[in-house]
Amino acid sequence: DTIRYTIKTRNTVEDSIVKSLVISDEIPEGLEYVEGSLEVDGESVTDAEDNDKGHAVDGTVVGNLGDIRDADWHTLEFLVTVKAGQAGADIKNVAIVDGDNIDEPDKPEEEVKIYPRDPKLESEKMAVNLDDGKKRFVVGDTIVYIIKTRNQVSDSLVTNLSITDELPAGLEYVTDSLQISHDGKGEFKNGKVTANFGDVTDTEWRSIIFQAKILSGQSGKEIENTAEIMADEFDEPEKPTTTIVVNPKDPKLESSKAFKLETKADGNTDTNNPEVGDTIRYTITTKNTIEDSLVENLVITDTIPAGLTYVPDSLEVDGKSVTDAKDEDAGHVVDGKVTGTFGNVADTDDHTVTFLVTV
Repeated sequence: DTIRYTIKTRNTVEDSIVKSLVISDEIPEGLEYVEGSLEVDGESVTDAEDNDKGHAVDGTVVGNLGDIRDADWHTLEFLVTVKAGQAGADIKNVAIVDGDNIDEPDKPEEEVKIYPRDPKLESEKMAVNLDDGKKRFVVGDTIVYIIKTRNQVSDSLVTNLSITDELPAGLEYVTDSLQISHDGKGEFKNGKVTANFGDVTDTEWRSIIFQAKILSGQSGKEIENTAEIMADEFDEPEKPTTTIVVNPKDPKLESSKAFKLETKADGNTDTNNPEVGDTIRYTITTKNTIEDSLVENLVITDTIPAGLTYVPDSLEVDGKSVTDAKDEDAGHVVDGKVTGTFGNVADTDDHTVTFLVTV
């Protein structure tokens, strides 16, 4: 379409003068000036920057009115065409009206709404911890999901707007936690949150909020949750997505150390107590007592005290024999110190180091 813009100005103070009155207008993106359409005070002028009262150069239209002593309206008029791709756009055009003795120029503006006004959705999704101020998530925490959407194009219609969100594995919906704005209707059923808003003619945000608890077994995992926002006008839904990382809880170790008589030396008769020459088996046991937590690089070490001698090749880590050398396996014995390495431990099982010594 072709639009005619008319910009007019006047001096409102009698017996005053506006020196070198100028009206200028930079044509906004999405519009194209129609060559030869410029008029200043009702008279056609050329587009070139010459000796007449106006010009249109490099996308800016200018009218030079000279010194103004009257209080009449003075005008600048021109035509533009709307370029392709502007359907649904709101095109604001701001002119500048100034003079040599004007401190602050006038800036009259006009906004044109281009039709057809096809709707365009804008959507967001976020996840926060119900525990206010807590930035990380661990098993047992409650996630508050917030999904919101709006139509960005005023004076357009969104028909049968809906938001749905299927809860991913590892989460459990918190009963009766669903909140829906703007009198929307919804429910949680068969693992899916659904909200319907009907027909929408404004550009306000519509939102749903609900809670989900993080179940055991999710420690160290990422949980991605994608909603779908749909209306009759669209072929494909909007799919806002958010991902949380479930951090391990803080671990807590429980450890013990025990010994038993493994063998009695020849001639020794005290079966209840170790004697010189007897062989003793030490067992050091530890475990993480906090489920869904992580112990990083768990290590058990034991420096053999004076009076005891390590029995070569007796070291076992979690029930498996390992070499005494400091190599690639899970344990070693070097300079009288026994070491068992377990790496990262995410379970709550017992982990052991056993070895033999002689008295």
